Amino acid sequence: MSTQETCAERIEANKISRLDDIREALKKDPEEEGGLDNLNEMVLCLDVEKHLKIHLSTGGPGDWFELVYDKDDELLRGEYHFHDWYDHAEVKLTKEEADLVESAYLCGEPAIFLSKD
Repeated sequence: MSTQETCAERIEANKISRLDDIREALKKDPEEEGGLDNLNEMVLCLDVEKHLKIHLSTGGPGDWFELVYDKDDELLRGEYHFHDWYDHAEVKLTKEEADLVESAYLCGEPAIFLSKD
């Protein structure tokens, strides 16, 4: 059996560490070592994604589909969310399931719903 912690067990500490790094870099003069250059070196890349949230019900319990698109309005992934008083779960949709949701609720035309701003 593995003794390494799971990502779910490690995520909070990792998040805190990243946020602490950001806070420290922002405190420094932009020209000082470990300042803004350090922040820029931490970033691998920036991705532009567009999210469409299709609410099916709210409160006690609530559920929705979320579809994520790239900058060219191509479907990247889909998720189904279920939320009930202080509890939340989400599952990834298969490509076929995400396509089905897109077809049903967006008429297969997500560009109509996605802003081109």
